[in-house]
Amino acid sequence: MSETSEPAGEPTETTGPTAEELDAQAADRAHQDELVEEWGDESFPASDPPENY
Repeated sequence: MSETSEPAGEPTETTGPTAEELDAQAADRAHQDELVEEWGDESFPASDPPENY
């Protein structure tokens, strides 16, 4: 009896994220960047914390 680490049957191929998933991630990152910019603008002067802090 031989012990192998591969499962029986055809090997499965792993793929990366789809184009739609990458687009969604990029849109989410852009939205988060916009929030950070807004919070930074609202925190002027630096001695006052942002409203949502």
